[in-house]
Amino acid sequence: MSIASVLKKGFKGNYPIQQIWNSKLNNVGVIQGGEAVRDCIREVPIHARGHYILNDRLMDYPIDSDVLIFDTPASLEPMGVLALAASTHVLSPIKPEIKDAQGLFGFVRWYETTIEELRLSPVPSILGFVPMRVDYQDSGIHRDVLGIDKKGNVRKDIDQTETLPGLLESLNIRCFPFVKESKNYLRACAEGLPLPLYRSGLPSSDDFSAIANAVLEQQ
Repeated sequence: MSIASVLKKGFKGNYPIQQIWNSKLNNVGVIQGGEAVRDCIREVPIHARGHYILNDRLMDYPIDSDVLIFDTPASLEPMGVLALAASTHVLSPIKPEIKDAQGLFGFVRWYETTIEELRLSPVPSILGFVPMRVDYQDSGIHRDVLGIDKKGNVRKDIDQTETLPGLLESLNIRCFPFVKESKNYLRACAEGLPLPLYRSGLPSSDDFSAIANAVLEQQ
C-alpha cells in the first residue's frame, strides 16, 4: 500500500499509514512513496477534481496529526501541484551551487503561476529555503553562493545582495541556517533514523532546530 491508494477512486479514508521508529517514538507515521509515487500520476487526469485530489481526501477524511509533511520530488509532476494545492506552507531545500541558485527564480515563478492557475485560497505561503549539504571548508562555490568564509561566518567584504541569502531576502523569503555536509546524516539514513535518534548529542542534530521552531510557530 502506498500514497497511490489514497488517490484511487473508492478511497474511504483508510490511509496506509505505517508507524516508524516505534522503539524510540510513538507519534510518527509515514505513507510509502518512492517508486509507488509514479503510480499516482495515472490517477490525476482521470479524476474530475484533478490536482485537488489530495486536498479533497484530507478535507473528507482528516488525519489526526499536528503536522503533515508532503515530500515531493521536484521533477515528478504533477505531484508537486497536488502537494501545493493541499499545503499551508512550502519549504524547499536548495544546493549552494550556481545552477541551483539560478533556478531559485524558476521555482518562485512556478509557485506563483500554479497558485494563480489553481486559484488557491488561502494561499500556501513559502516558509523558506534551506541550503543543504554545505561544505564551506572545502568548496569555494558553496562559500561564494552563501557569502561565507571557511569558518562558516558571513563575509563583510562582499556584496551580500548577490548571494543566495541576499536574493531570498530581496524576495522577502526566509533563508534558514544552512545544513552542513556530514557523514553522520548518511549513517543515520542507512539506519533509517533521524540524526537525533541515531546518535543524540551530535552538534549536527541542531541543524534543523530553526526549521522545527518555525513549524511550531505555525500551530
